Amino acid sequence: MWPTARSSTCILVQRALSAPTARRLGSTAAAASVATARTRTLVPQLRPISKVYQPTTPALVGRLRSAQSFSTTAAAAMFSTKTAAICIIGDEILSGKTQDTNTNWLAKQLFDLGVDLKRVEVIPDDEADIIETVTRMSRTYNYVFTSGGIGPTHDDITYASIAKAFSCTLEVHRPTLEQMALISPKMMLVSPLHTDEDRAAAEREPATIVAPSHTDPSSMVAMRMTPARLRMAQLPYPSTAHFTPGLWVPLCVVNGNVHILPGIPRLFQAMLAHYLPDLANRDGLGTEPFYRRAINTNRGEGDIADALTAIQDHYTADGIKIGSYPTFGAFKQGGYRVCVTVVGRNVPLVDEVAQAIAVAIDGRQEPLQTPKH
Repeated sequence: MWPTARSSTCILVQRALSAPTARRLGSTAAAASVATARTRTLVPQLRPISKVYQPTTPALVGRLRSAQSFSTTAAAAMFSTKTAAICIIGDEILSGKTQDTNTNWLAKQLFDLGVDLKRVEVIPDDEADIIETVTRMSRTYNYVFTSGGIGPTHDDITYASIAKAFSCTLEVHRPTLEQMALISPKMMLVSPLHTDEDRAAAEREPATIVAPSHTDPSSMVAMRMTPARLRMAQLPYPSTAHFTPGLWVPLCVVNGNVHILPGIPRLFQAMLAHYLPDLANRDGLGTEPFYRRAINTNRGEGDIADALTAIQDHYTADGIKIGSYPTFGAFKQGGYRVCVTVVGRNVPLVDEVAQAIAVAIDGRQEPLQTPKH
């Protein structure tokens, strides 16, 4: 059963300013003044569905906005928020041949770590596009993740393009070759080394691995890549490479924050699942995660829009984000009509906003979604 709407058109939101907020306001008197204004702030509530909803008046919206105690810029400074961007590279994505699933998976991981994903772009296998996109993202966001374009074929140009973007050279990465020889020896061209001179000559070749034969460990062989496969071991220099157990493909980091990954979802996810915990420990991620609470309602978006706008305006400065998502077919099958979500870093505040919304839109709250990390 859905909650029954109250007869009044407004609810009273009781809020108390925290000590840090009071300090930001500059004085006890100022804090008390804003606390009083917030306590008296009215948030619009819908009438029962059988009655006509009276939308929020401009005067009420003005009161809500004037009650905010500090700007969104100040609110952003409350948290040492890390930001991220994702660059999906591949003509096959843009043509519809392949569906991108890496963005959705990584977005969930970043959300749980409290990293604010600000931008996602899908671009073609084009050098100019790659250079422009990654340099702009690297300047703007703390972390950049690229997906795709590091295979052995002619259209795999991500390594070379990113190297050019940051004035790096493209060089054979010996540890990657060694991992290839160890994990996927069938990818290598194997030549026996009959003499010490043969071995010495092979060891001088930068793209050759000298190792015991897999069939006869007492003899040495030279393991080389075909020119096409060698492309996958030519990384931008300088850079850092992070290996995942069982995989020879490295997660290559250029310019300190550009993370180059393969487009194959299985590899993309395995490599980041191994890497992200180390990144979180290094940069202190996950200490200020995001929390989400959903409120489901049988009212239409057009009926609840004014109420949501007023509540969002009131809480924007606190870093709260409210989203509204119609479910369409689910409602016809006995489900709810609209799902409203509240996202923030402060659990009591998220709960407070969710309760205000639930009352205002005749909604039912779902359990709090907490980080998995």
